[in-house]
Amino acid sequence: MDLEEYWQENKRFLARVGIGLAVFLVGLGVVNATVGGERKRLETAVAATQRNLAAPFFTAADRDLAEADNTALAATVEALRAQVEFQPREQFRGAAGALDTARYISTASRVRSELLPLASRRNVSVDPTLGIPDTSPTRTDEIERHLDALDVVERVVRGAIDERVKRVTKVTVKLDPGLNSRKGVGRIERTRVVFELEGDDLALQRLVARTQLAEPAPLVIESANFNRSQRDPQVVVLELTVLVVRVQAPAAESEEST
Repeated sequence: MDLEEYWQENKRFLARVGIGLAVFLVGLGVVNATVGGERKRLETAVAATQRNLAAPFFTAADRDLAEADNTALAATVEALRAQVEFQPREQFRGAAGALDTARYISTASRVRSELLPLASRRNVSVDPTLGIPDTSPTRTDEIERHLDALDVVERVVRGAIDERVKRVTKVTVKLDPGLNSRKGVGRIERTRVVFELEGDDLALQRLVARTQLAEPAPLVIESANFNRSQRDPQVVVLELTVLVVRVQAPAAESEEST
């Protein structure tokens, strides 16, 4: 059988095969033009990423700059900590290992015996509890916090007496709730000492100003709210909240120090 006869007998079949082959070739060209191009682009991107990952991400200059920034930030944090952290006076601290209940009771008795008679002589009414709890603390950490609070109480009440404030109607000490919780106090611990005072507007303003001149450092005031007394419009009521702040060291620093 020659080609002419084969063509005549199978031309329809051969035509279909030819059309199919043409369609396949066209489709292959389309795929190469679209998916193939995208594949090449992705392969190029992967290769570039691998080269970047193999190279150092930060240079020595970047490291030196980061270390310098860290040193500057640490110095700034330390300066801020020194400004806000409470600095107790020596008479409200014992020798090493001497912070016990007996020490607290002795200090509280001394403050009472000094302030209450002085207030009476100056005709200033003072809350006789002075914020001292009915039950003396027994845990060392609580004793230390209450001694710090007593230090604040002594400064503010003595200032109120000197400025002739009429009444220190109430003194309340609130330890940081985190002190006895599982989560702890966090980076910043706050003991709040809240005073309710009544008197002449100027006398109360002088008292607040006096807290910023206290030694060895100014007291940190969280709030100072002045209102007229409902009983006597001539009398001003001041609710003053003083913070005893403790700043905890970061965990990383604590681990390094140990």
